[in-house]
Amino acid sequence: QLRNDPAFTTGSAIPLARVTLQQQVSSNILFTYTTDLSAGNSQLIRVEWAISPRYAAVATRDENGIVSFDLFYKKQFR
Repeated sequence: QLRNDPAFTTGSAIPLARVTLQQQVSSNILFTYTTDLSAGNSQLIRVEWAISPRYAAVATRDENGIVSFDLFYKKQFR
């Protein structure tokens, strides 16, 4: 999946453009790559792993090069 996300910032008439590429690597792994076309070296990389219907793990490398790992637990209330 390829997506273009334009965004307007305050005080600027020129929109910023972010391009996102998503690839479903397997049935439970989603890879996302996002780059900001207005900034030279601004990429975001995210890998989501659906361990089970209730648990997920996410690894992210942000624009500053900081890597983080998150675990998610999903609970639905009815």
